[in-house]
Amino acid sequence: TTAAAVPHLAAIEDHLEGWGFTADISVTIEVAPDSTTHIESATLIDGEFDVDLAFDVEAGHTVTVTGDQTGAAKVLIVATLTMNPIDVDGDTLSGTADPGTWVRVNYGNEFEAYEAFVETDDFGSWLIDLSGQFNLTSESGAEAAIDDEDGDFTFAWSASP
Repeated sequence: TTAAAVPHLAAIEDHLEGWGFTADISVTIEVAPDSTTHIESATLIDGEFDVDLAFDVEAGHTVTVTGDQTGAAKVLIVATLTMNPIDVDGDTLSGTADPGTWVRVNYGNEFEAYEAFVETDDFGSWLIDLSGQFNLTSESGAEAAIDDEDGDFTFAWSASP
């Protein structure tokens, strides 16, 4: 027997993604930024959805997806996370999140991909210095993510200038 897929959610700017849901069902996606709830619906192809919203999801927003065959809701509370432009001169990646938060950072180019973890300082800043380890160039890309306890995540990305 194979294990059932575990549903996951990801949020960035005006975009939501979900995967691992039951295939070919319709789901309701609710985003509650403040006192207003925005509702979208999507039909999942192969258990996945990819939705562009008319607004940016922001830290503190609650994203709830319902409609899976179990009737259970999948919830993501969007975390505080930013990523600065890639510093190709200094070979650094940086950004902000809540103080004491662990940030997962993926970076690389067309041929290489790496992952690093960094904890924010008391002011919420994080920095990865890749000097002597990886040469960031105009072809490099990077994304930062904060994972929640059940595998969902908030992410931000940056391209080289």
